[in-house]
Amino acid sequence: MTVLEFKDFLRHLFSVEYSHNTRMQLFMVQLGWAVDRLLVSERISPFDDYDEVSELIFDELDVNQRSKNERN
Repeated sequence: MTVLEFKDFLRHLFSVEYSHNTRMQLFMVQLGWAVDRLLVSERISPFDDYDEVSELIFDELDVNQRSKNERN
């Protein structure tokens, strides 16, 4: 699956699978934002294989969560 396909999958999870689970929807949004930040900074490409960049995506998600929590 490419990064672009992964983003489509996140949309599906958000709107169908987790449509009544706000906590999971929030996680899907945060994950999508992490992917977007990496795409904008050109650290990943929409055509990269998701399995090869997934660790980078989750690291990006983690770093931003930690920094947000450290400010509080």
